[in-house]
Amino acid sequence: MRLYNALKLDDLEREPYEILKLTEPGNPNKSIITDYERLQIYLFIEKYDLAVDLWVNKYIDDEPSVTIFPTTKNYLGEYLDKVIDIRTDDVLVQKIHQIEASDISQEQKELARILACLPRSYSRNRIRDATIGVPDKESYEESLKSLENFENKYPNSQYIPQIRQIKITIQRRYETLTANPATKKLYTGGLGVEVFYSTPGKIFLSVPIQVKRIIFTMTFLEKKFGTIGFVAYDSERFKIHPFVGLGEHDSDKKIFAKFAGAQFDWRFYLGNSEFHTQDYLALKIKYAANWDGKEGFQNHFMVGLGAHFW
Repeated sequence: MRLYNALKLDDLEREPYEILKLTEPGNPNKSIITDYERLQIYLFIEKYDLAVDLWVNKYIDDEPSVTIFPTTKNYLGEYLDKVIDIRTDDVLVQKIHQIEASDISQEQKELARILACLPRSYSRNRIRDATIGVPDKESYEESLKSLENFENKYPNSQYIPQIRQIKITIQRRYETLTANPATKKLYTGGLGVEVFYSTPGKIFLSVPIQVKRIIFTMTFLEKKFGTIGFVAYDSERFKIHPFVGLGEHDSDKKIFAKFAGAQFDWRFYLGNSEFHTQDYLALKIKYAANWDGKEGFQNHFMVGLGAHFW
């Protein structure tokens, strides 16, 4: 409450260290404010050099443990969000203009601008959430370029270790964003529906369920059989999996046929959704050799279409 009252009364005569002492009741290792709130305080009392130092490090470090009092209302947090909610673009832009007009070094001013423009992509209680922009391809590319330019312009800067670590973080997120969604689903799993036309003139409906590289398939209509297969090869467009199985005989359902074969898929349509799922349509070619005690050894060739949801 003392810190809240000091800020609310615009008691800017206090040094920031004096203000922050109010946040350490007894145990200096357990703060009652988050580093996001600490950044807000530094910006509010116009200690921009300390704000930049905290900001650049918090883009790397996790939020420290914070003492929580469930029955106590967070007056300080509510007040800071009311007067300086830097998660709001307009507020942050205004604060960046004030930083650029302050007497801190040009290096810190440029770094503050870079940090403010890094893509928004983190949780509420982290400073990383307080940024301008959206996590799209262009914002990541611009951020990487700005970080690279800063490193080249200030090679002896004290912030170079943090800049390099931030570049690694941004680069990873950029690669994840720009990666082909289909390649993320290779050798994973999902559910599908397949329709096959088989020699000599028979139609089958199959439901494959894949778990990692193992595929379980149940086939219905003229006869029923089940298979278990292994994905030997998977790529964006092509997939091959051998299989073995048991099935009913065409004319005598008391006799079970044993068979083995392989299936080839060509994905001619790939799609994805905002829920990070993958769907595709595929042309399929299947060969199966089966043996039973009544008709002996037989060959079967099948062509079909499949729809899959990964």
